[in-house]
Amino acid sequence: MRLRHGSLRRVSRAQRRWPPLFAESPTWQSGSRQAAFQAPGGSAVGQSGGLLGEEAGNEPHKPGWPTFSSGSSQALLSPPDLPPLSRDARRSLFGRLHTDLRSGRTAPAEVLRVVLELQRRDLLRDPRDWVVSISSLGRVSFWQEALQLLGDMACTEAGVTLFAFNATISASEKGHQWEVALALLCEVQRLDLGPDIVTCNAAISACDKGKQWQRSLSLLADVKSSHLLAPNVVSYSAAISACERGRAWEQAFEVFKQMRCGRIAGDDVAFNAAISSCDRGACWQQALALLHEMRTAGLRRSLPTYGSTASACGSALQWQVAISLLRELRSEGLSPGLIMMNTCINACRKAERLHLALSLFQEMQSLQLKPDVLNYTSLISACAPSQEWQLALALHQDLRRAMAPDVVSYNAVLSVCREASRWEEALVALHDLHQGGLLPTVPTFKALIGACAYAEQWSKALALLQDLVRKTPWNGSADRDLDDMLLQHGIVTRACHEAGQEDLARHLLEEARRRAAARSRPEGFRGAVDFGLPPEWLSVLHWESALADFESMQQEWSDASTSGPVGNDSRARWTWRTGLVAVLLEARRENEALSMLLDAQDAGELNLWCDKERGVLDLHNLGSCSADVAVAAVRATLLLLGRNCSYRLSSGQDLIIVTGRGGHSVHGVSVVKPAVQSLLLDELGLHVAEVPQNPGRLRVSSGSLHALWQGRQKPPRY
Repeated sequence: MRLRHGSLRRVSRAQRRWPPLFAESPTWQSGSRQAAFQAPGGSAVGQSGGLLGEEAGNEPHKPGWPTFSSGSSQALLSPPDLPPLSRDARRSLFGRLHTDLRSGRTAPAEVLRVVLELQRRDLLRDPRDWVVSISSLGRVSFWQEALQLLGDMACTEAGVTLFAFNATISASEKGHQWEVALALLCEVQRLDLGPDIVTCNAAISACDKGKQWQRSLSLLADVKSSHLLAPNVVSYSAAISACERGRAWEQAFEVFKQMRCGRIAGDDVAFNAAISSCDRGACWQQALALLHEMRTAGLRRSLPTYGSTASACGSALQWQVAISLLRELRSEGLSPGLIMMNTCINACRKAERLHLALSLFQEMQSLQLKPDVLNYTSLISACAPSQEWQLALALHQDLRRAMAPDVVSYNAVLSVCREASRWEEALVALHDLHQGGLLPTVPTFKALIGACAYAEQWSKALALLQDLVRKTPWNGSADRDLDDMLLQHGIVTRACHEAGQEDLARHLLEEARRRAAARSRPEGFRGAVDFGLPPEWLSVLHWESALADFESMQQEWSDASTSGPVGNDSRARWTWRTGLVAVLLEARRENEALSMLLDAQDAGELNLWCDKERGVLDLHNLGSCSADVAVAAVRATLLLLGRNCSYRLSSGQDLIIVTGRGGHSVHGVSVVKPAVQSLLLDELGLHVAEVPQNPGRLRVSSGSLHALWQGRQKPPRY
């Protein structure tokens, strides 16, 4: 949408050509002074009864000047025996209406009653009176009534002004009506009223509330390209907020950077939206930098500011920083609420720091903060990594004594029971869930099936799976729910296979494949995506079933590549292969796992070599995988390197292996680095040392590598 800027003027009744937006409105009647609006609850305002004081059994409202009800702080309008109001008196009246509305002393229904009565008594004479009335309706979220009032204003001799449009667009924004706001912006341009920055900011904010971040960025770009308009901090703040609300955190950073390049000082709204975007992207360092910048600029840092920053730190496993923010918040004179405390508890949960989560929970109680269901649920979930099922059950009992638990809290308990393979306690929790009048969800069955399957109770796991299939439709469910249901088939299949129920396991696998093949997929995808299986599918199967499925996928890839381009790239295939390698390693099938990794390197699916640095292996290229898979990948790479070391290493050059520092690992401690070191030092007998000033890198001496390849040291196992 390109913005056209014209002269600011009024549009009279004779000049206006009203858009279909108003003509098709169910409440629009051209020229009507007493159009019937729908008030909250369905009563018609402007007809008999309702908010104008004419209810059944009550004395009708007598003609005269409208006044506030007896519950109001003061009457805004004069009694009927006073002379007509002068222009200054009317201006004072509308000023008091606006002031009382901003102070929160006026109920929404009362605002609507007064505005309608003002219009009925023909007191809306000056354009400013109309604007104040439209703005008042918008502040109480009566966007439809504000829209109709704008139409009534256009029927007057004075006509409609840009300020009236601005107020109506703002009313649409507060009513989350972004389509109406953009239609009004188009009408402003059509009438050549010349949209100003207030008009554009209101439209951008409406797109923000409507989760239309692309349209917000498009409007901001139009404002920046205009020669007569310049975006201000409100423009950028609304666009950043729209990107954050739409989970487009990278775009939010880009808009914030543009604001800085334009030498526009951000306000607390812009900074809060940018910090929330950091939370979405787990960019905890940027969030801390923005918080420090707010402190330097003297901007107000509220509870949401600290909460978003702490959440970003928690997502990156920086629990120490999250707790330090809690202390800093108190030093600023702010009192942490339940949400901030829960954010810190969640940070400890993600870092598997149960004792610290318990300490924060007790501290919250000492501050006279009554824990809610969310606080209990977060603390119960923190018990899962350490399998503290007794503590989880005790906490849930405390929750049930204090308040009514929800299904999410039950799912948290069941997840702990699944990790601890406590299938009996899980079934008791399921019984309590039904007794509480709650309905189990897909995560409920997911935890129950896992608890029974991991405890080798294949028959109970199978019964739960059948119950899940009966209660959850395959068609119409969300993709994540369908993925979970397919994974439960795989988990039960493995339990049946390990219990010697091969026929039953084969039947379940066939059913899962049939269900997956029937899933609707976007056009243009071929190969493994046609299976409709989740990426984790192979990792939950028995190794024999996983190997058979992967061979079937390879045949499908081969057939698809001969008939045309394949939608799956090498990284997608590598995801499937990683799951298979993990299953093979867990089953102690190292030879098959190593063979899979060698095939991946030959097929170009696995390439650990850094393009920018010769002789550098970067294990980050593996993506998300376990330490065992990373070690197996290093073993396979060393085996191939021994066949032709000159291709990757210069003469006498040491090998560098990038393992990372463990910044994304639990507790912030790397698990890949010590595992790789154990392989290189203990198994292969190589000379290994850390790279100075870079603890995320290991240096392997070329002499020890050549000795290994010449058979003077331990060869790699395969």
